[in-house]
Amino acid sequence: MDPSDPMAYLEAQREKLEAMQAMASVGAMQSDLVATVQSRMAKIRDLEKGVGTTPRGPDPEVEAWKRKIASLVAAGPKPTRDEPPPP
Repeated sequence: MDPSDPMAYLEAQREKLEAMQAMASVGAMQSDLVATVQSRMAKIRDLEKGVGTTPRGPDPEVEAWKRKIASLVAAGPKPTRDEPPPP
C-alpha cells in the first residue's frame, strides 16, 4: 500500500471495519449460544428437581397395561403338551 494514496488507505480501513463487524457478529452469536445453553441447562435442572412440573394422575394406557400384565401373571403359564395341568 502506498502511504500517499488516500484511496488505498480508505480501502484498508474498510477492510478493517468489515473484519471487526464480522468478529462482532461472531461474538453476538456466541453470546446467544451461551444464553441458550444456560437456559436449557436451567430447565434440565428444574426437571431433575421436579420444579415447575404439575402432578399428573396415572396414565390410562399405562394402567391398562399394568392390569393386563397382572391378569396374565395371575393366570400363570399355559401348560405345554408334555406337562400335566396344574392341580
